[in-house]
Amino acid sequence: MADRPFRNPLLAKLDMTSHYTIRSAWEGLEYLLNYWRADHNASYTVALQVCRDAVDGWISPERAREVLRRALDDASLSISKSRRSSAKLRSKSKNVRPYPVSSEQLASIQSSIVTGKRNERKTIAQADKAPRSQPRIDADHRRSRQLNQHF
Repeated sequence: MADRPFRNPLLAKLDMTSHYTIRSAWEGLEYLLNYWRADHNASYTVALQVCRDAVDGWISPERAREVLRRALDDASLSISKSRRSSAKLRSKSKNVRPYPVSSEQLASIQSSIVTGKRNERKTIAQADKAPRSQPRIDADHRRSRQLNQHF
């Protein structure tokens, strides 16, 4: 017995909101025995036998995957690739901003995109290097000087 994985996993419904990912013939066998909600018809019986044979090494895991996929499709328990890919697209297309933007900021951003210019902002280091007519006094020093003048 060996756990022989599929090249592409299958998604099977568990209930209305959750799914079971089948990555190998062993997991397919587990799903068929423990989580199968539909009738035990001919496709179920064939899938059960084929998954057992794949686990034992008598047939390829890809053959077991195809039979299991057909059984899931017959019972309406499979989740198709188109539904999976559209769910991925929906989750990636959410428009989430990391911080709120005012209407003026948005207009500025849009105009800079249209004109191709960036907003020129001076950094603190650049502001410190700029020549001044008066020496720079930090706020704490200025406050302490004002307090000392009153006393």
